[in-house]
Amino acid sequence: MVGTNLVFGLIISATAGGIHAGSCDFKALAQLVPGGLVGVYIGSRVSLGLSVNVLRKALLYCTILLGALLLGKGIAAI
Repeated sequence: MVGTNLVFGLIISATAGGIHAGSCDFKALAQLVPGGLVGVYIGSRVSLGLSVNVLRKALLYCTILLGALLLGKGIAAI
């Protein structure tokens, strides 16, 4: 099940990336990608030392915070 979701996500991402490639700011992308790669590396190393429950709670709190921020922006736009 996980493998098929990853393949589906890859296909959708590649398609969307191809569609938006003409309007991409490659200079900004070149500045953002290194930071993203460093974040992935550090995050993966830190997560190895944490328990599953701590990671789940962190993901839960991040999701709630992002949802609240998006809701606040949506309400402010009305």
